[in-house]
Amino acid sequence: MARHTLLLVVLAGVLGSWQPGRAAELRFLCRNPVSGATWEIEVDERRSLADSYPAQITDDSIAWHDTSHGGFYELDRRTGVLTVRYASSTGGYALHDLCKAMH
Repeated sequence: MARHTLLLVVLAGVLGSWQPGRAAELRFLCRNPVSGATWEIEVDERRSLADSYPAQITDDSIAWHDTSHGGFYELDRRTGVLTVRYASSTGGYALHDLCKAMH
């Protein structure tokens, strides 16, 4: 009887963490509207990572800090607008790019 209870507890934990309709790994194709340059962003929702950096992931946005290059990124999941903010001694600046989910 104890083995059956343990199995049910383990299964409930595994199934309880699964979220229907949400993929664990997402890819976005982003484009700089001025230069036309494109690149991909990889998001792992289960591990809360964006391009291998810790990320805050909600239904509305994905936000992370690129510690290698110093940028703060926020992707609006509804509009596809990616805002990148850089700090500087003159107050910093922001760039706006466009991204779309890849299937």
